[in-house]
Amino acid sequence: VWGLTVHSLLYSFPGEHPRSSFFKNIGQGVTQLQVDSAGRLFSCGADGSMKVRQLPERDCVVHTLY
Repeated sequence: VWGLTVHSLLYSFPGEHPRSSFFKNIGQGVTQLQVDSAGRLFSCGADGSMKVRQLPERDCVVHTLY
């Protein structure tokens, strides 16, 4: 997650959508992202999985970076 006002990386979620099986020829990575009005980050993986993360409030992030 990149900050628009602070121009830096705020959060990273490595390994969130890893390759699920050695034998399956399924892509790896994220195909779609959505942030709703409640600050939840929804991500759809290339394997068809969906994960949800609650992002901290924007004002809290900005204050911790400055």
